[in-house]
Amino acid sequence: MLQVVFEPVSDREDWTDTCEVRDQSDVLVDLSTAVIVLCVASKSKTVLMTASTTNGKVTIVSTGIFTFTFTKAEMRGLDASVAYDVGCTIELNSVTRQYFVGKVSVLHGIVE
Repeated sequence: MLQVVFEPVSDREDWTDTCEVRDQSDVLVDLSTAVIVLCVASKSKTVLMTASTTNGKVTIVSTGIFTFTFTKAEMRGLDASVAYDVGCTIELNSVTRQYFVGKVSVLHGIVE
C-alpha cells in the first residue's frame, strides 16, 4: 500500500489524475479486469465522492495505468481550505488490495 499526497486542487475545476500500478518487480499490472474504487472522505470518514470503474469515473488507459475524474460540480460540493482523505482499492483476480491512502487539499478557485 502506498501513502500519497496529491497536489492541491481547486473547487472550481474538474479534478483528473493518472495513477500507475506496478507489481513487486516494478512491472505494470494488467488492469483490464480490475474493479477500481477511489473515494474522497471527510475527516469524520464520511465518503463525499466516489470514482470507480463501475460508475465510469475511473478509466483504464493502458496496462498499469488508470485515470480518475471528479467533475467541477462535484468539486464545488467540497469545502475549500480543507484537506480530505483519499483512498483507492483495486480488486483483481478476486483479491481486493488497498492501493493507496492519502490526502488532497482543496483550494477556493475564486472564479465562478
